[in-house]
Amino acid sequence: MTISKILPVWMGCCLILSLCPSAGEKVADQQLASLVKPIQWENFDGTLKPNETRELCGRILLRSAKFNAEWFLKKKNSIQIEPSQKGLRHEEGIIRPATSASLGLATILKTGLFDEKATNVSRKELMQRLIHMIRSVASRHTINGGIWGHNWQSSLWSAQLGRAAWMIWDELDGETRTMLGRIIESEADRYLPENYAIEYWNGKGGDTKAEEHSWESMILQQAVIMMPKHERVRRWKEACSQLMISAHSRRSDMSRTNLTLDGKTPQAWLKGFNIMEDGLLKNHDIVHNDYMVSMAHLQMQGFLAFSLAGTPVPETTDFNFAVIYKALVTREFRSPPFRAPGGTMYIPGKPENYTSRH
Repeated sequence: MTISKILPVWMGCCLILSLCPSAGEKVADQQLASLVKPIQWENFDGTLKPNETRELCGRILLRSAKFNAEWFLKKKNSIQIEPSQKGLRHEEGIIRPATSASLGLATILKTGLFDEKATNVSRKELMQRLIHMIRSVASRHTINGGIWGHNWQSSLWSAQLGRAAWMIWDELDGETRTMLGRIIESEADRYLPENYAIEYWNGKGGDTKAEEHSWESMILQQAVIMMPKHERVRRWKEACSQLMISAHSRRSDMSRTNLTLDGKTPQAWLKGFNIMEDGLLKNHDIVHNDYMVSMAHLQMQGFLAFSLAGTPVPETTDFNFAVIYKALVTREFRSPPFRAPGGTMYIPGKPENYTSRH
């Protein structure tokens, strides 16, 4: 048996128009920031009922906040990467953790979890570091004259950065808001139908596109909830639903007409499939349980994001999650032919899981 750690930590920790003439046409910079609808925090009473899981997740977030606040002081110069340093390895190693840290710190500051003793820094100082990090990363996006962005995984990083900024929108200056508006708009536009073709596994090869479509949907989620009056919001919303339902679609879903999700049947949405009928999926040439939970820690963040915006959650957000969950907890892998000792991928009572590697 090989052991790997369970991925969806962030998800648990965070429990707490009209069409435009040209899809590539950008809204004027001076209008972008004004289009953003901030979170109406007064709609939330800020009280949380005692809950063992919530308290555990809160402690995890606070520990990560202490590390992330210190990490930024060490890495802030690295974020200001120069063109000579351009490369996916450098970008993923600096920009991705910076956007993840930003989202975690914003969550701490805005959900009543902040504890100065746990973070070893005052609320004011932590907010200043967060603002600095958001501004630094935003300024280095290609749409703002920098060098990262519009690549393989930049939609995920942009969505995380956008969510962090959205949570503390009132704390940001006008220039930073405009830079963020440009990022969200440009990254979301990449997934409009004329710019992007949905990919399907269709039972061929060892690398499904389930996880990628899950994270790609996140930037569209963020564009829709941040700029609900943008002229392309309806198109973003449709593209988002298309990505979310396709991410974990099965062959049988291609002919399903017995339900309607976000205005269309699965048959109307789908042109292929990305997972097996029983909920398993392949990545890196194996049945890969880490990638099976990608829906939970990526596109299903939409349940939180749309709720913060006070708008309905798209019906495609958790399409086939029950099928995947059932495979994780009940699908038996017998040895042989699978690796000894076999069993289910989820191991009750343990933080590790079983990987069949077959």
